[in-house]
Amino acid sequence: MIKKILYLFLILSGVSSYCSYAETDKSSFLSYDIKPPANIQINNISQNSATVNWALNSNANFYMVRFRIANSNSPWLSIQIPSNQSFYIINGLMSCTTYEVQVADYVGSGSVSYSSSLFFTTLVPDACVSASLDSSQKNISNVTITPFSGSGLPAMVSNSGASNYTDYKPDPARKITLITGSANNIITVTKSAPLNSFDGVTVWIDFNGDGIFSDNERIMISYAISSTVLSSFSVPASVAKCDVTMRVIYSPPTVQSACGNFATGEVEDYSVHFTTLSNLGLHEAEVDGEILAFPNPVKDILYFTISPLDYNYEIYNTTGQMMSKGRLYNKSVDVKLLPKGIYFISLWNKEKNIRLKFIKD
Repeated sequence: MIKKILYLFLILSGVSSYCSYAETDKSSFLSYDIKPPANIQINNISQNSATVNWALNSNANFYMVRFRIANSNSPWLSIQIPSNQSFYIINGLMSCTTYEVQVADYVGSGSVSYSSSLFFTTLVPDACVSASLDSSQKNISNVTITPFSGSGLPAMVSNSGASNYTDYKPDPARKITLITGSANNIITVTKSAPLNSFDGVTVWIDFNGDGIFSDNERIMISYAISSTVLSSFSVPASVAKCDVTMRVIYSPPTVQSACGNFATGEVEDYSVHFTTLSNLGLHEAEVDGEILAFPNPVKDILYFTISPLDYNYEIYNTTGQMMSKGRLYNKSVDVKLLPKGIYFISLWNKEKNIRLKFIKD
């Protein structure tokens, strides 16, 4: 009888110990800080892929990345990522399409917290190659795009020297913004060369974003014997949802195709962004119609007079080099690590796209 009582006591003690351990283990799970991964970024965006990066969480069992076409009712596509991996390459995307992506880390017993959405737009297909074989005698010295009066958009002014081909698309200071469906936009091209009647300037904008410069996308063709030529043009009501390319060719005689090489002259490519008057989003606290970045010049923290929405940001220097990118929180971004100089910051989400200039002191 005594042995049976002792045996029963040991069993009960074991159960009691097990229950105590299980409760302690559950408590340790619940003590984890359940948050989305930090420092989520989108990099290496191409026509059909993009890379999502985040900071590792030592408490995570694994991560989940989910994505879908933005502003759609399409279901999320989800991928499970091992706990020791801090990136995922999303492949098989459609070109010239905006996507929404979120990242979560799983900690404890099934607990999950997804991040706010980040948005990115895949690139247009690569345009055909074009260049002159000699720009020493004839070249483009200036290209200016002036959006129609009343748009409130600044002119894009590009002064340049001689080159057979220059790609200005990565340069935020030379990015062109145009209003969808607008008319009476002006393009001006200045030539640096001995002039003759065979000189010509031809300009295309790839309005539909298919990577092809079609005849109906040609906004200028000029044979004028003048150092500066200009033309007005309209933007179609239906345009690509991504940034596209404007190609400027100066050649004697005027080329009929935007592709291929030619003897003398120059080719320049520019990035064009389309927006609407209702989506300009230029409001200073809905007061005077202009967004401000302040203080400007800035030493440490740059603030913005915008509504409290989630924004992605990218900061570029005047040579077009990206210096920083991420998400904007509390209407501000920390710029104290930037060297002194002039910078451009792009802010965007699924509703707005904003570009501002600031000075780092």
